[in-house]
Parts: sequence; C-alpha cells; structure tokens
Amino acid sequence: MPRSNEDGYTLAEALAALLIIGLAVGGLVEGARLIGRMQAPTVGAVRETRDLRQAEAAVAALLARRPGNDRTLRGDPKGFTFDCGGVCSLEVRDEAGGTTLLVRNQTATRRYALPAGPGANLLYDTRNGRYDRWPLETQDVSLRGVALVAPTAEGEVALLAAHSWIEHPKTCAFDMVSKTCRTTAQ
Repeated sequence: MPRSNEDGYTLAEALAALLIIGLAVGGLVEGARLIGRMQAPTVGAVRETRDLRQAEAAVAALLARRPGNDRTLRGDPKGFTFDCGGVCSLEVRDEAGGTTLLVRNQTATRRYALPAGPGANLLYDTRNGRYDRWPLETQDVSLRGVALVAPTAEGEVALLAAHSWIEHPKTCAFDMVSKTCRTTAQ
C-alpha cells in the first residue's frame, strides 16, 4: 500500500485556489471599472467648472486693466476691445466642439474652451439693464460688468460674469438712491 504524503496540495486543490483568486481579482477589476464609469460624468463636470472659473478670472483680470471711466471700450455680442496701453480684447468664437474664448492683453493671448455649444454671446451690464452692444448711444452710463450667456432648452444661462470696477472722481458724492455720482466742489 502506498504511503500518503501530506506535505503538498493536489493538482485539483491548486487549480481550485487559482480559480478563486482569479475570480476575486476579476471582481475587483470589474468593480473598479464600474466605479470609473460612474465617476466619469462627475469628473467632466468638475473639469468644466474649473475651466469656467479660470476663464471668468481671466476676463475679470482683463477688465481690471481698463482705466477708470474709460471710453475706448467697444463691444458687440462676440467680443470687445479697449485701449490698455496696447490693445486688450476678448473674443467669443463658435467652433465645432463648442465655444472658445480668446483673452488678449498687452503681453499674452489665452484660449479657453468652454462647455457651451455655439451661440454664446456677451451681454454688457449697467445699472439700467443688460445690452448686447457697447457703448450705448442713448445713455451715459457706466459699464458694471460683462456676462457670457449661452442658449439652452430652458432659456439662456450665464456661463461667466466679470465685474468692471467703476472709479469715481474725487469730487463725487455718491447718491445711493439714484445710484449716480453728484459732483461736489472741493
């Protein structure tokens, strides 16, 4: 009678162990793949938000270069330019993949790909309303900001908004009711 050896595993036991390990690893890989697919929309939304925030900061920095009470700003729904010791401009381009924003200042040009489809336009904000052209021929008002809006099924949505700071003369007595500056003698 042959002696049984208890020192090792049989072939069947080794194959069963490999099968169990393989199934466990396969389950982990498939679980990680499923989590990755579920996170893809979130990662895309975070990336779009970051890109919009960077573009908004660039537009705000561009408007900050504008001298106080500057009258050289000229704009339409697809962009604006003004004199900042050179030419500063913003351009909205409709492209096949979406909307591209070009921000130019004296030293550099930056390009921002935005998540909106074609049709995004600039609006110029004053205390009296929002307009698609600047300057206004009918009123003498100050530019308070610029917004980039895009059409959606529900209407228009603002992608970004940047404020333009208004500098008043030293002789200004600002009236909070009428939101105007009354000049006083010094």
